[in-house]
Amino acid sequence: MAMQLSARPFTACTGRVVRAVPGSGALRSVIARPQNGRRSVAAAAGTGLPIDLTGKKAFIAGVADDQGFGWAIAKALAEAGAEISLGVWVPALNIFETSFRRGKFDESRKLANGGMLDFAHIYAMDAVFDTPEDVPEEVRTNKRYAGAGQYTVSEVAERVKADVGNIDVLVGSAVIDTTTVLWHLTVS
Repeated sequence: MAMQLSARPFTACTGRVVRAVPGSGALRSVIARPQNGRRSVAAAAGTGLPIDLTGKKAFIAGVADDQGFGWAIAKALAEAGAEISLGVWVPALNIFETSFRRGKFDESRKLANGGMLDFAHIYAMDAVFDTPEDVPEEVRTNKRYAGAGQYTVSEVAERVKADVGNIDVLVGSAVIDTTTVLWHLTVS
């Protein structure tokens, strides 16, 4: 389904003016002078980020399929030229890797330049746990975590540093459901 854009400018909540480029099907950045007199650039949407991230390395924590924010961010960063590594929630890792390998994400992997979104590294990760000492026994012995290796934030950070080097772009897109944890909290 194609989205129709009006050529009429509109003002975003930031006071910036954004214009649709007629016939392009995309919003483009425009430099505007908001009422405070400072120059600003409105965010672009549609064809990717209007910046060059060639040679930059990005790590995105929180991709489990091709439908969420993490995937969309990964794709936008790849469109801008960044090398992408992912941290995938341990229980979702096998499903993610299997779906990726079998081509179930191929349609959504297509980039504007004709290439395909790919990942330099995919790590098992659980952003709830900072260190191995934080992982409760029931999680450590859970069949979904068995054999996952190093998946705490500190362990993944060390692995990424060893495999990739320095990260230029770090994105936290992990969904951490705290509702079940809140029920178990006590006031101390």
